[in-house]
Amino acid sequence: MDIAEAIEYRCDLCGGSSYTTDIPDVADNSGRAQELFSIVRCDSCGHFSTQPAPKPELMARYYPSQYYAHVDTAGTGKDRLKWYLKGKCYRGAAAGAEAVSVAMCGRLGRILAEPPPVENGRLLDVGCGAGEYVAFAQSQGWRVSGVETDDEAVEVGSKRGLDIVQGMAESLPFENGTFDVVRLWQVLEHTYSPTKVIAEINRIMKPGGHLLLSVPNFGGAQRRVLGKCWPHLDVPRHLHHFTAETLDRVLTAGSLCKVQNLYSGLPFFELRWRMAVCRLQGLDSASAVKLVLKSVIRESAGRLAGNKDGVYLTWWVQKPV
Repeated sequence: MDIAEAIEYRCDLCGGSSYTTDIPDVADNSGRAQELFSIVRCDSCGHFSTQPAPKPELMARYYPSQYYAHVDTAGTGKDRLKWYLKGKCYRGAAAGAEAVSVAMCGRLGRILAEPPPVENGRLLDVGCGAGEYVAFAQSQGWRVSGVETDDEAVEVGSKRGLDIVQGMAESLPFENGTFDVVRLWQVLEHTYSPTKVIAEINRIMKPGGHLLLSVPNFGGAQRRVLGKCWPHLDVPRHLHHFTAETLDRVLTAGSLCKVQNLYSGLPFFELRWRMAVCRLQGLDSASAVKLVLKSVIRESAGRLAGNKDGVYLTWWVQKPV
């Protein structure tokens, strides 16, 4: 990448201007970018990010036309099953009990991470793609809106009759105190300024409102084993890489607080994806199999030991009353 096409490094968490390279020579998982990228660590606060970071006006070139979040997959068998299970879990929670802070129907409720029902409640899905979740939440009784940067995804969702507007997470087109719940699912890592995004979410949430937040866990066992072969590096689309510590700092800076850990992923998920990325990063088949198996064993051992060191950080977050 030409230096003129990259933004100048400045840590979003602390404003630091120097860094140390942590993982060099990472290839683009999609194969669209010919250049290599690095994961760097801020010398001042330890936050990880991608360098070089393409300028915002150039980022679209790094997103495949069929990027998974931007297409309508609601009609596939796999997705019909997913949304059916989500609906079952959600209705079970709604019928369930009184003092719930998250939707609960055993393990399934924690895995699917659904917000508890709020009478006449308003929900915003930030980075909603073509509106899969918007449609689901609407079917469960929420008044739902979605925000998405990709114009084609907005068009697809709008044709389905969904309330989706084009906009940026750093500058949301809503009045103060509008929403009971905001969903930010595998989105924060794509943004240029996570601190601005969280400040905006605080602004548009009602006092006592909740944020359902999920990001890849850069501090997890799977990432530590796989290194540059970890699929969720996804450079340069993922501009930021969060550990539990740095994510908590972003929330604290935005006057939000974590309430509960939710779904953190399973060791046996995404095996084919891990294999594919290992090959793309230059490993031969035997080395790729060995590394992927090692990641499964290491993560499984951690689970058996009782830690929450999974592939995702999925948190239920609250704005103070």
